[in-house]
Amino acid sequence: MVNRRFVIVMLTATLAACKSDPPPPKPEPKVEAPKPVEKKIAQRRSSEQCVGPFTQEPTKTVKIGAREWELKGSTLTEKTTDPDDTMVVGVIADLKEDLPDNLANIDKFLAHFKQEKVELIVVNGDTGETKAQIANNLKRVAASGVPVGIIIGNRECQADFNQAVAEVSEKAQNVFNLNFVRRIVADDAEFLTMPGYYNASYLHCVQGCQYYDEDVAALTPLVELAKHPLTVISHGPPRQASPNALDRISEGTNEGDPSLAKFLAEQKIPFGIFANIHEAGGKATDLSGENLIKEGTLVESLYVNPGPGDSLRWTMNSGAESVGMAAVVTYKGKQASYKVFRLSPQVAKKK
Repeated sequence: MVNRRFVIVMLTATLAACKSDPPPPKPEPKVEAPKPVEKKIAQRRSSEQCVGPFTQEPTKTVKIGAREWELKGSTLTEKTTDPDDTMVVGVIADLKEDLPDNLANIDKFLAHFKQEKVELIVVNGDTGETKAQIANNLKRVAASGVPVGIIIGNRECQADFNQAVAEVSEKAQNVFNLNFVRRIVADDAEFLTMPGYYNASYLHCVQGCQYYDEDVAALTPLVELAKHPLTVISHGPPRQASPNALDRISEGTNEGDPSLAKFLAEQKIPFGIFANIHEAGGKATDLSGENLIKEGTLVESLYVNPGPGDSLRWTMNSGAESVGMAAVVTYKGKQASYKVFRLSPQVAKKK
């Protein structure tokens, strides 16, 4: 027989034990760690009137001599083909004022280009201080009748430059503003443009054209589209590291753009056309600037500075004197060569 007292005691003890146990703790709400705040760095980009955007419109067809070109937004493409793999390009830079002697230099350059059967002329910056000077110099070059691409340097004001080029190209359809035409796809060569200058302290005009690292980086997607080995056209040279370099100034330092040099190296751009450093002109080097390339030699890597085109006497780093220089660059397959056309300094006649 069950002891009723024993059962009551056990039930009482059990109830007492249940009352003494604390309730299970409620789970604490999960608190997510704060997300790191991303710093937004302003992307520096030059004015579109200086470094034009990459566009696909508008489209128009341009007939220049016996050849047909299509201008589609920021890309100029040669539609006429030929059976060879060669293209000859004339390069003029630093024409400056439209003085009689400078205009005479242009005429001599054009006569030489005609003899060399140049198919395209690049006017690589510093074409004048004013709208009138730029227009007068450019009209002279446009008379060549071949395609002419002109790019802004560190001397011109944006508005003066663009207005002058627009006025000339309205009458001469062979003239193209390389601030806006950023890619040229010719039959046997291809070009990308980097207008302006990277260092604002070198600009002659408050409203000049400064480009930034981001503008250089924006060229990268176009490299993948290339059908031929690429040439970058820019008024200022890349940063090099030698007395032989295209950016070596008379004071003994190298003043080119480090960002442009990095882009050329990383993207393996084989060719370049530069100017601005007058005393370092009239020659070509490899990308490092250490190794000079002999004129007339076909190589797979060629960076050219044609030298100053104006008639003002310049003492070059070599010790030679310039009163006007230009260059002819010849592309053949995956190689290129160059030759410099030097005007002879006039010697005063003795009385």
